[in-house]
Amino acid sequence: MAFTFVITDESINSYGTRILSDGIDATDFLKNPIGLWNHFRNWKGTKDEVLPICRWENLRKEGKKWLADAVFDEKDEFAQKIKSKVEQGIISTVSIGVRIITVSEDKSVLVKGQTRPTITHCMLREISIVDIPANKNACKLYDVSGDEINLNEGDPSDVLPILDTKNMDLKEFVIQEMSLKDSSDDAMKTALRNVIANAGKVTQLETTNQELNDTVTDLTGKLKTYQDAEAEAEKQKCVDLVDQAVVDKKITENQKPQYQSLAEKDYDTTKAILDGMQGAKKPGTGGEFSEGESAWDKRMKEINARK
Repeated sequence: MAFTFVITDESINSYGTRILSDGIDATDFLKNPIGLWNHFRNWKGTKDEVLPICRWENLRKEGKKWLADAVFDEKDEFAQKIKSKVEQGIISTVSIGVRIITVSEDKSVLVKGQTRPTITHCMLREISIVDIPANKNACKLYDVSGDEINLNEGDPSDVLPILDTKNMDLKEFVIQEMSLKDSSDDAMKTALRNVIANAGKVTQLETTNQELNDTVTDLTGKLKTYQDAEAEAEKQKCVDLVDQAVVDKKITENQKPQYQSLAEKDYDTTKAILDGMQGAKKPGTGGEFSEGESAWDKRMKEINARK
């Protein structure tokens, strides 16, 4: 069973450099496509010597990535242990070993964050299964003579010197910060004009937004004032309705709070009830009671009429 790995791409690796995919020569590697464990080869012939654990098949380039399929040695106990961890997803990273042929500090092959020149041409020597790579693009580097290059951050190197970013001029700074593919003066001027224009638009939008916020605040205040006035007018209308009912002797002063509450809940219904009520009136002349006399007075009149 084969396991597919992305063996390299053009991202910045742990050394601060990157390898151009088009510049990788795999001719010699394909003659003996071995896979090591952590780039390790023990030359001492000791008991713990680790031999190649797999071979690589179907090496291919897809866009800016190189991929290959690992086929583990079925008869090697250590190789089978590594295979088991790959199957379980415990180990999922690989690292390439390359012999550097040419490098370049040309701005066209540098990307933001890069601290060393770009490896533009190299020979692929081996591909290792690794447990803890320096990063997802870890690799082992060798010089043109085949000697290993050991680099740590800040270490000097004739093959991969640290880039001088302190002397970067304004144009280079703008090109890198804006990730401009076209480094011409016209392209940079156009990009800067766009930045300035967009900055003006942002300022204008911020001003417009503030004006809209002020307008909303003002309208909200006016609406609140109107709503308060409307509520007060509705309340006063209920008060006037009930007060008039008391004046008209339709209800007593003690009933006023009850009708006031009813009017505030349903003014129209309360008004209809009060309009349908007949208020009490004073007695007329000649001993007769006018329409609207109380039940008590009416009863007394009937009693007196029987005498």
